[in-house]
Amino acid sequence: MNWVYCVLTTILLTGFSNTLSFAREKQDPRNLEIGTYIEGTYLNGTQKKKFRGYINRTQGYAIIIVTNQLPHRRRITYRSIANFRVKKTRKIAVQIQPESRQLLAQTGVVVGKQAIIHTSDVDYLRVSGTIASVTDSGLVIADTHKTDVYKIFTVSDLHEFLVNRGRTSYTKRGFKAGLVTGFCLGVIFSSSDANTDVGTGWSTVVNVLLSPKSVAFSIIGATTGSLIGRLTSHDNWYPVPLERLKITLSPTHHTND
Repeated sequence: MNWVYCVLTTILLTGFSNTLSFAREKQDPRNLEIGTYIEGTYLNGTQKKKFRGYINRTQGYAIIIVTNQLPHRRRITYRSIANFRVKKTRKIAVQIQPESRQLLAQTGVVVGKQAIIHTSDVDYLRVSGTIASVTDSGLVIADTHKTDVYKIFTVSDLHEFLVNRGRTSYTKRGFKAGLVTGFCLGVIFSSSDANTDVGTGWSTVVNVLLSPKSVAFSIIGATTGSLIGRLTSHDNWYPVPLERLKITLSPTHHTND
């Protein structure tokens, strides 16, 4: 009986400890670093909604989350958060001068955009992530990672800085081109099979345009064109002019394993 009592006591104490740990984390999410990936649920009136993204700000009475979907920023009050959990995140901070922020905005470096940086350090580093924060002193690029990593660079440490200004989609264009091409082929094949003895004038034209072959070729053409257009769509990556952003601060590196 003693060993049963010990096992039950251990389980209860472990559960109580985890509950205290979760409650402590739940009460003070503002202690999390900028750029940390967080997901959970919050109460919006009587509805419970999900949220996920990178932390942009934790000041005041609400936390601001950055997502890849519009609107890029979402404000959630601490009181409304029902539960949350934190994922391991790699956060890359780049120090800038205050006057450089306007140039960054002009080149598309804004919160919520995707960015890629290449360092010119001996330890080559390539990071692709979401811009979680942009201030007068620097910016933070974050992505989920197998370990928690936080590194600080200056612009002088960067070899290349690319920002995604959106995606060029050819799906609609491919749909229209495929539809027209398929329809024309369908009309050609239908015309060769048309029976000119049955009906004359407009009736023959209508029969050709609405023939099964014209419809089938139109559907096949539109589907094929849409697929080709989607496959040829691409993201638009633009380089940020690093020479105009360079500063003379020494880099600092810090990693939390």
